[in-house]
Parts: sequence; C-alpha cells; structure tokens
Amino acid sequence: GFGTTWMSGDNQYRGALALITISSPQTVAARIYRGGTSSTSSSIIDLKWHRSPQAGDQFCSGGTRSGELCGWVVRATNVTFEYSNGEILRGGFRATRAGACIIPGDSGGPVFTVQSDGKLAAKGIISGSNGSSTNCTAWFTDVWHATYMWPGNVATG
Repeated sequence: GFGTTWMSGDNQYRGALALITISSPQTVAARIYRGGTSSTSSSIIDLKWHRSPQAGDQFCSGGTRSGELCGWVVRATNVTFEYSNGEILRGGFRATRAGACIIPGDSGGPVFTVQSDGKLAAKGIISGSNGSSTNCTAWFTDVWHATYMWPGNVATG
C-alpha cells in the first residue's frame, strides 16, 4: 500500500520486492513460461544476469495476463516513479517497447534475456507499466536486489 520502503539494515531503495513462502505440497522450478497467455511451453532459467541492467540492455518479460513480450530496451536506471494509485517505485528501472504492454496482474513476473546461445538469464521482476496498447513504458526491479536482500539465489536449471 506504500510502494518501495526501506528494508531493515539496508541503505538504499531496492525497487518492488516481496518474499513468499511455498508450502508443501507446492513446488517451484527454475523455468519461465514462454509464449502467449494460454501457452504451456516453458524454458529453463540457465543463469542470473551477470550484472545490474544498464541503459540499452534488451530483454523479454513474462506475465500471466500479457504472456511473453520481447523487444524491451532499458532506458533509465535507479528511477523513481509514482503509479496512479499513489504507490512509489524507488530504485527501479524504466524500459520501453513498441506494441503491446504488460498489464495489471503481470506484476511479479520475470524479466529475462535470451542470450545468443538461446540460454535464458534472469534479469529482473516486473513492477508495472503505463498500459498503453501501442507504445509501452514499464518499470521493473533488478534481480540482484532480490538476491542481495534475502538468502539464496536465483534458481537455475
């Protein structure tokens, strides 16, 4: 209900993050759904991107409501953005793409890069977008922020 807040013991804002618990008998896998919203196809996450995103980086996003969208380009790092509901993203990243946009319900979905060898690298976590149907601006959180804040690492296959 507030947007980005300070994490205990930290000295910087780290975007939009939440930690969830997976209870038995539920399981997780190091996979990202690929394709449209009704696709059952998925690919293994091979690695975590080797650095924080930088302006000019390209990536894809995966959302439960919009499916896989590629052609994103990082335009700005360490941004602050206020959503229409008053929540504020701090320490985030801004990206754009032509065409369809991520939509409400996609938040928390993956941001990933398809490398030249076809392997997938986890890059971030969807925060939100402007929802335009032709030219889209979206905001996301660096996956390195999540692995810095909590124990563990990105699951890979």
